Amino acid sequence: MRRPMLPPLILGLALAMATPMFAQEAESSSAFTFEGRAFSSTNALGSITRLDAAAGYAFSPHWSMDVGTPYYFINPSSDVTAATGTGSFSGLGNAYSHVRFTALHPVVNFVSTLTGTAPTGDRSKGLSTGHATIDWSNYVERGIGRLTPFG
Repeated sequence: MRRPMLPPLILGLALAMATPMFAQEAESSSAFTFEGRAFSSTNALGSITRLDAAAGYAFSPHWSMDVGTPYYFINPSSDVTAATGTGSFSGLGNAYSHVRFTALHPVVNFVSTLTGTAPTGDRSKGLSTGHATIDWSNYVERGIGRLTPFG
């Protein structure tokens, strides 16, 4: 089976674009942003790894927007493979866009994010819901020494 070249391409692009960003001044009120993350979860059913790359723009210290697309690697356990006949696979998930409001304060930090997704993932593989979605989430945190409780 031919392995797709997209994950190494995403990782290479993330490294190439992230390096110049360290040189930007912290006081800048608006700037282009790029973020790359890797998430993984493993249990008795198998493992899922998600590479997530997003590019965006910070309009001010409070308002920002970004767009991205996750890439998934799914590796079912041998028990799941035997029961379902499904082997390892990978593919693009749903493309998304965030609009984010951030209010940092010495007492408490607040972040509100509106996320929209487009059905770009393969629904037959379980990488998409098959329709667009909208989610609004809010986040509050308070740093206390080395601990940061959040809700």
